[in-house]
Parts: sequence; structure tokens; C-alpha cells
Amino acid sequence: MRRTFFTNIALALILVLLAVTSLSAMDKSLESGVQEPFEAETVEAGATANSTAYGVGNARGYFSLQSITTGAGTLAFNLYISNDGENWISNGTIATGLSAGTNLATFSPPPVAFIKIQAEETGSTNSSTIGSSHLFIQ
Repeated sequence: MRRTFFTNIALALILVLLAVTSLSAMDKSLESGVQEPFEAETVEAGATANSTAYGVGNARGYFSLQSITTGAGTLAFNLYISNDGENWISNGTIATGLSAGTNLATFSPPPVAFIKIQAEETGSTNSSTIGSSHLFIQ
């Protein structure tokens, strides 16, 4: 009887450890790391392009966006936030006045479940192409 009691406790502890390890690994893979919101994306004059939504509910609050762009246009990156992933609210501009080259901006969204990045060509004549971009979430 004593052996069964200790065996049950040991099994319960192992199950708890496995559950905590699985949740911790899932949080890191979904919430942190480097994402690619735009790749080979041309934004025409006066137009916008939107990234996919990124779950950031467990992020620690460190965010940066790096982009490599070409073209004669001028880009802005805008931040949209949501708690349900369906209804989006503008939360201001991450960076504006970006011309061709490599650009990096840091930003701090409020505590929310999801963010989305919008690339906006602010000029009225020329387009810009985002060759690649990297969104760092931690």
C-alpha cells in the first residue's frame, strides 16, 4: 500500500512537470522570436500592405522591426493592436519617412493579445519594395 501511494505521487509529479514544460515551450515558440511580416512586397504610391497577426500575449515587451527596402518612395510602418484578433485599433506609427536602405525601429505596444504591422507608402508618386523584414518579439 505504501508503495502504491509513493508511485502515485511520483506519477503525478511527472505529469505536472511534463505539462509545465509543454506550456513553456509552446509559449516561447508562439510568442517570441523573429517573424517575417513582409517579403518581396511592393507597396504602390498611396497604398498599404498588412502583415499577418502575431500573438504577443505572453511577450515580455521588447519589439523591433527591421526592413530592407528599395525604390524611390517613402514608407511608414504603423502598428495595429487587438485582443480578439478580429477588431483592430491603430496604435500609432512605428517609423515614418523611411527611404531605400536598411532601417530598424524599436517600439512598445500596450499589453494586448495580438499585433499587426501595416506598411504604408506615404508618397503620391513612387512605390517602395520591402525586400525583407524581420519583426523581433520577446
